[in-house]
Order: sequence, then structure tokens, then C-alpha cells
Amino acid sequence: GSLIGDTWESLLLSARPGDGFPTAFAMNGFLKAEPMGTGGFAVLGEREVALVSDTGRELGKRVQHNYVQPGLSAGNTRVVVYSRGGREYIVQGRSKTILRGDTEMDIQFCELSPGGWLLVASASRHSAEAQVYGPTGDWQFTWPAEDGDKPVMASFNKDNKNLVLGCVSAKNGALGSTIHVLRIDRDTTVAKIRADGALLIELHYLDNGRILAVYDSFTALFNQQGEELARYEYGQRRLANADVWDGKVALLFGAASQDTLHTVLLDNDLGQLFDISAEALSGTSPRVLADKGGAFLLQGQQVTAYNLTGAAVGSYQSEEKTLTLTHGGQPLLLCSATVVPLENLLRGAAPDADPAASDLSRLAEASGVSDLAPNPGNAGTSPPDSAADSASDSNPASDAGSGTNSAGSEGAETPETDNPGEGDP
Repeated sequence: GSLIGDTWESLLLSARPGDGFPTAFAMNGFLKAEPMGTGGFAVLGEREVALVSDTGRELGKRVQHNYVQPGLSAGNTRVVVYSRGGREYIVQGRSKTILRGDTEMDIQFCELSPGGWLLVASASRHSAEAQVYGPTGDWQFTWPAEDGDKPVMASFNKDNKNLVLGCVSAKNGALGSTIHVLRIDRDTTVAKIRADGALLIELHYLDNGRILAVYDSFTALFNQQGEELARYEYGQRRLANADVWDGKVALLFGAASQDTLHTVLLDNDLGQLFDISAEALSGTSPRVLADKGGAFLLQGQQVTAYNLTGAAVGSYQSEEKTLTLTHGGQPLLLCSATVVPLENLLRGAAPDADPAASDLSRLAEASGVSDLAPNPGNAGTSPPDSAADSASDSNPASDAGSGTNSAGSEGAETPETDNPGEGDP
């Protein structure tokens, strides 16, 4: 279970890469997919877990479980699968099981750090706590819940010494959320961030030391002392889905039962990059994926790619049932039997097109020499330029908003973020 073992395992696996994407892959009873820091991804099914490398190769044997309500969290080189509402969990590396553990109370969720540290949050009817373990499974820290807080999510800083723990609780008759900024090696709470009337949807401890919180009514950025740096308010819009990648935030508003969906992409300071609308496809569960080059919207069997200005630059129509969008070294679409790469869609090319060929195609279009451009096939298409016209021209600075920190914060001690290499405990 040591990190030296993880490094040796990485060297062995790099000598046997896969053939890249698209690649064949199927998971019975698919539940969710999680990106792994090394570039691959993990997939949770009703009875098993699979790990896939960034070259499309499935790693090791699938881990079997018999959990009624399984959950999954992924680090750089390992994952944890756990029984939500049960008392067992399994930490799995890319080629072997690292450890199996159990709890005295019912597990609410588990979270893995990039370096292999594990948080296990558990609760009973009257109490709750979070236990933190090192990469070898040794106990490091216990956080006892107070004031009726129920832990619902967490995120580690890459230094493995600081983490944020998100909780929900009712205070003064109102349901709300509290983020606890914790220093593991000193057993201290650095700050508390309270948002009355708002529920946490996502929580991320970013590499730059900032804390990004996506709520059901707004998204906010905090420093390590819990002070609010920026905020994006949703107004009357209803959040349907959200994704955070490389500091960017993709927000999807609306529902398939409505006529229109709105996709918003925010930059690292919560400035609005675009706000665009798309016709909702009935009977689907739309999802959005953030990426360094833009965002992807999945509706039914169709994926649309938007660049950083909000222009719809590519689309893909799957012939298979689609499952979800995820990252695995690049943006990916998981289908019932195939994993499809999406990065080329941002170039206006087919998913499996040669990137160099798509660059040549764009050069040919710019120069007016059409015979230089290869035919990308029917899988990828470039929508008309008018799609870019729907992008919002609003001022990013005004959309982020600095305003009053109505979420509130407290605490004084500053976390010491050493930020060593991600493998250092």
C-alpha cells in the first residue's frame, strides 16, 4: 500500500500502454465514472469497479463488490469503493487491492486525495465524524461533527495536509451548508464558511489554494481563511448539473421538461466566459463537462462542443446508448460499449480524426484551398457560425461579483500549504 509501490506500478503499466481512444468498454449496471489524477478514469457498476488508463487500457482485474448503494472516489493511482449507508469500504490500486476497512457508524461518503490519503465520513442517528487515514491505512486525524452537521462531501489540497469538509445542517430553522477548512497534521479547524439556505453541490480545494464551492443557488470562490473572493449568482435559474475542471466551472440550468437549457462557463476567477442557450431534448438527462478548451453538453445520444467564446464548434451523434461524460487524460464520452474521445470536437473534427489533419483542415479553410482539407467523416460536424452569435457579451468582471459575503466566514489561522509533489504524504 506504499506510494513507492504505486510508483513502481506506474512504471510497469507505462510499458504496456493501450491503443488509445476510441476503445471498447462495457460496464453492466453503470452508475458513475470518476477521473483519476494520472489521466485515466474509474467506472463504478452495480457489482464491480473498473480502472482504465489514459491510453484506453483496462487495468488489472475488476473489483467485485456486493454493496446495495455503492459509492466511488478516485485519487491519482487508486480508488475507494464503499457502501453508502453500510460499514465497509475497499481501497483498490491499479493492479491489486490495497486494503479493506470497516466503520462503527454508517458510511456517508469516502474521499481520496491525489496522494492516496483517505477520508471516511460516517454517522449515526445522533452523531457524525470524519476519519482521515494515510496512504498505508494508518489513522491520522478524527473530526467530530458539531451543531448537527452532517458531512456530505470533501476535497483534499494536493499537499495532503489541508482539506475542506462540506456539511449540511439546520440552524435557526433554516437548512444550509457549512464548509470546514481543516489542517490535518495539526488537528485544527482553520475556518468555517456558512451559507444559510444554500445546499452544496460540489466542493473543490484547487491547486492554487483557493476553495471552490458550487451551491444550488450560487457558486463562490474563497481563500484558505474562508474569505469570499468572488461569486456568481444564478438568479431565478435552476441548476441541473455542474462540473469543475482545471479551475473552470461549467453550469447547466434548466431541465429536459423545459424548452431551453442554458450552459454557462466560468473562468478561474468566476468571470463568465459564455452563457448560451440550447433547445432541450425531451426524455433525456442532460450533462455538462468543463474542459480547458471549453465545455461539452450531452443530451441523449448527442454531444455538442463549445469553445471558450461559446461558439458551437463540433458535435457527435452516438449510435449507442450514452452513459456520461468524464475526463481520462482528455474529455471522453462513455457509451454502452465504447469510450469515445471528444477533444477533436473542439477543433471541428471527428472524434477519432488525426489532430494534425484537423489542424490542416482549419488551415485550408482559412486560406480558401478546399482540397487541402481531409474529409473527417460523418461522426463530427461543425455547426454554422451563427451558433457563436448566441454567446453572451456580458462583462465577466460584473458577473463574478465581489459584493458582500453573505455566506459568512470565521477563523484566523492560516493553512500552511507546502505543496510538495502529489505523491508526497
